[in-house]
Amino acid sequence: MNWSTVGWIIAISGVAALAIWRAPASVFSADAVPVAVVAAVFAFLLAVALGSAVTRNQPPKVVVYRLTLLIWWVILVCETVFDHSGDSTQSYESHFSVQAYGEGLVWVLAFVVLAILSLQQPKYLRHLFSGSYKWITLFALVCLASVSYSTGKTYAGAWAFKLLLVVLLLQFGASMLSGMADIVTFLKVTLWAFFILTFVPALEALVNFSTAFEGVGGRLNANPDALSLTAASLLLLSVILYSIEKKKTMIFTGFLGCAVMLLSLGKTAIVAGVFSVLLFLLLQKQVARSAAVLLGIVAVALAIVSVTPVASHLQSYEGASTLTGRTVLWTAALGAIRQQWLLGHGYLSTYFSWSRNSGLLAGFVNLHNGFLEVAYNNGIIGLTILVMMHFMILRNIFRSIRGASALRARVPGDSRNKQAYLLSVGSLALYANLTVNGLFNTTFGGRPTSPFMLFLALFVMVDLLRKQITERLGRTADVNARRADWFPVEVPARS
Repeated sequence: MNWSTVGWIIAISGVAALAIWRAPASVFSADAVPVAVVAAVFAFLLAVALGSAVTRNQPPKVVVYRLTLLIWWVILVCETVFDHSGDSTQSYESHFSVQAYGEGLVWVLAFVVLAILSLQQPKYLRHLFSGSYKWITLFALVCLASVSYSTGKTYAGAWAFKLLLVVLLLQFGASMLSGMADIVTFLKVTLWAFFILTFVPALEALVNFSTAFEGVGGRLNANPDALSLTAASLLLLSVILYSIEKKKTMIFTGFLGCAVMLLSLGKTAIVAGVFSVLLFLLLQKQVARSAAVLLGIVAVALAIVSVTPVASHLQSYEGASTLTGRTVLWTAALGAIRQQWLLGHGYLSTYFSWSRNSGLLAGFVNLHNGFLEVAYNNGIIGLTILVMMHFMILRNIFRSIRGASALRARVPGDSRNKQAYLLSVGSLALYANLTVNGLFNTTFGGRPTSPFMLFLALFVMVDLLRKQITERLGRTADVNARRADWFPVEVPARS
């Protein structure tokens, strides 16, 4: 990294500091505190990272990748700092809270820093429309283009900007990767972001225990469905990384994820989370560990039910026949999708279900299904791209598993081959977790919040993983000539 880039970032930080110093006192209200804190922390972390790079004279590529990881972490974490609750009517009228503007400011700052870093490594821009990456680029552009006819243009435009930022950031980061160790580092950064996303809302809800379980249906008072998915993802990431590095801190983060997942009691998230963890372990033929993990989850569930009011939610739940109203919502959505089947109604138009021409059931802000969400908002064009994204993820995962199995057969004791296999089956478990949730919630295809960001990151990660494994196999390995066992193998398959 040259001094001109450092100068650019210092100059931007100076202008921001001057703007804050000259701002009127009325700007510094209670709602503006999170904005100032996040901006200050972001600037501080950037300064520390740049200072460390300059003093240690690190290679530019290493510095740029670390700054990219920092931006990724900040964008994820700021979800829990800023209040996302809002009214769709006010959003339609372009009236947003101070915190909403604050989060948008963080996105803009991240985009500016990414643009500066791109000056150092501009080659990735040539690959935005090549290979697998073209599908996520096309999806972001389709969403951005559909803002022009969306029901709430300002609201949709802001989230489309973030979606474009995330896609560019991931593809830029991918151009910096040089091995599987970098993929593990990316997963660890993501894990600690999900730790914050899980811990902070749960702590805020539990601080006042008398109101802690006044959420939807008597669950944890912290947007329980979304928090349960976040916590389940934290649990799964912890299990994957513990299998790779055997660090005890992953046991702690995994326990926290399990506890918050059960406290939030999001039924789909719990089923998907437990299934994906067991899938990851069983693909390694670790039957005993799978049973132990399952018994541990059951033990935590029994403890929570016995000491918290969440049991009352299970006793009073009566929405099984309609999947909590989802089947009724989906029936109405299918009719509305036919009205604008080619281009859709515009990005995030589902958020404005009360509008006269929506054709949806008023009161819902999404369709609780990622595929229907995209079909309604972006039509058959967006849905086709989304299906291709799923196809590319699965293709790369299965090729990685076959290749990693071949590597383990060739050199059974090699730790790097074991790591390749764990990352491959871990990717399948992550995909299963996100997809099962996406069938009953808008985990992908809607707003680029943490679950959708993780889905996009998985898309990029498995493509890189496949390339790394193929490179290790060498050109003489005929991975596609046989289906191969998707489990660890000890004896090479006969040709």
